[in-house]
Amino acid sequence: MATFAIIAEHPPELCPTSNAQTRQMMNEGAAQIPQLAEQLGVDISPVGPDDIVRGIEQMARGSPSVFNYMKKLLAANNGG
Repeated sequence: MATFAIIAEHPPELCPTSNAQTRQMMNEGAAQIPQLAEQLGVDISPVGPDDIVRGIEQMARGSPSVFNYMKKLLAANNGG
């Protein structure tokens, strides 16, 4: 089974901690995520720093072409 990670970023004005409308939308939509994931056959599991390091280590042991692709992708998303 393939494993993917999604890292979400948002501008300050859309931060749920500072925007009541975004917070409400997030709270209403979040309740639907488990059911949607089940319908799509997707496992959504929160990850911590150890999980991220483990994923990077697995990626480093994989295909050089995949590793280089991910390296470029991450660099592009971080302005580097």
